[in-house]
Formats: sequence, C-alpha cells, structure tokens
Amino acid sequence: DGDGVVNLLEFALGGSNPTNGGASPDLIPGTEVIGMNTYFTASTLLRVGGLAGVVGVGTPTNATAIDNLRYKVEGSVDLIPAWTTSMQPATLNGSLPAAPVGWEWATFRHTAPMSSTTHSAARIRVSCPF
Repeated sequence: DGDGVVNLLEFALGGSNPTNGGASPDLIPGTEVIGMNTYFTASTLLRVGGLAGVVGVGTPTNATAIDNLRYKVEGSVDLIPAWTTSMQPATLNGSLPAAPVGWEWATFRHTAPMSSTTHSAARIRVSCPF
C-alpha cells in the first residue's frame, strides 16, 4: 500500500489496515511509577492471546507465538549495544482506545528505571515461520 510498513507488521500489530497507505501500527510510549521510580513503557496491539506466557521479553526463548506470529519486545537505554534491555509486562495504560476485535492491548516496561542520564527506546519484532 506504499506506507513503508511491512504488511506482516500491519496485521500483527492490529492498528493498521494493510490496504490503507495512511494507516500505521501504534507503539504508544508512556511511563509507570513504582515506588520512587519511574519506568518507560510501550503499549501496542497484539493478536488476542499473543501476550500469553510472556514473562521477561528480550530473548527468543521468552517470545510467544499466536496465529503463527511470534512477538518479541526489546528495549534499550542507550542503543549501545542495541536492544539489550529486558522489557516485561506492565500495568495496562488506562487511556488506550478500545482494541479492535481480534486484538488486545499489551503494555511493556523497561526493567531499569528512567533517569536524567539515560534514554529509553523499545521495539517489537514480529516473525512468521512461513
């Protein structure tokens, strides 16, 4: 559709119509406060059941598969080396829009708290065996 997003991502992340070049998947940044610490979070749509079994994300053994899709959430505080910070399921952001039928919102947070000297980044990798 010419929007620069691979159709597999558009389907897997649910927030984008693969036939509409103006639509794109959502990865919504946020924060979660636990005690005295603030953590970076990222929320996205996954296929219903895509979150099942995800404990700590960042290694292939902790990824989960649903509808032949494998999701892997990765984080970084400096991108050197890239994508080495663990992400884990977090409290769902209460201001998210309703999920489309067949998808559910999932929120992940860095395991390291935010500070004035670090940055936070997250990405979601989606693969399909065929």
